[in-house]
Amino acid sequence: RGPRPHARARTAPSPQDLARHDTTVCMCSAAAAVLSVATTSAPRLSRRVAVIGGGSAGVVTARFLKRAGHDATIFEAGSTVGGVWADNPTNDVVYRGLHTNLPTVVMQSPDLDFASSVPSYITKEMLGQYIEAYGREFGLLQLATFGATVTRVAPAASEGAPRWTVEW
Repeated sequence: RGPRPHARARTAPSPQDLARHDTTVCMCSAAAAVLSVATTSAPRLSRRVAVIGGGSAGVVTARFLKRAGHDATIFEAGSTVGGVWADNPTNDVVYRGLHTNLPTVVMQSPDLDFASSVPSYITKEMLGQYIEAYGREFGLLQLATFGATVTRVAPAASEGAPRWTVEW
């Protein structure tokens, strides 16, 4: 069996793409790939990067783009980071009262532990609070534009390097 016809792969920008575009759009599901881009040994060029979504992948993506010297902006539809795990998500795919099926030691960042008072299997609210704490810890909240439901991303007409327009 081959891939389903509607399945599409998403990829993060390559270092060459980052060098060619003044604004690069990162789909947050590609956070791991962006990690490798952000830590590459290629010559550093600072670029404006739109990170669409302030969930766990979005804040991790923004963190490593910032660390690599890029000017990242998180476009988040909600009022805080956390995505579907936030206290008041814009998408209710995660039901209230949900407990995670992975222990916190598997979900936490290597450089930001969950509070020692938190049980191993946590609630939706606890995970949302952790993602928000991660955003505060690494200075990402000031990079976010909250209440920004992205409606369109398209190439913009420009002289020289290609640019993108993000509408919300």
